[in-house]
Amino acid sequence: MASEGWSPTAYAGGVVDLRLFQPRLRLGLVDQTLTALKADEDVLLVFHEPPDRLLGYLHQQYGARLVIQPVDEGPEVWSLRVRVVSPPEGDSSGPNR
Repeated sequence: MASEGWSPTAYAGGVVDLRLFQPRLRLGLVDQTLTALKADEDVLLVFHEPPDRLLGYLHQQYGARLVIQPVDEGPEVWSLRVRVVSPPEGDSSGPNR
């Protein structure tokens, strides 16, 4: 039974444990997942090492369309909450809608 006041965090896009996938498949999976999310939906991405390279890629490809928040920062597991935000009026930049 859950303790009083406790509620699990729900992510609209689910939890994607990238540790379970071959390195060559991970980036495509992240792109597919983010493309499927609508504005104000989020996903938890889980890694076995610091996601520095992915952070650079996300900033380059998606820019201000994403809000990225570290959840766990090692040493065994790193995770990021990634939320898609609505683009400014008239802006259709980035791979998402």
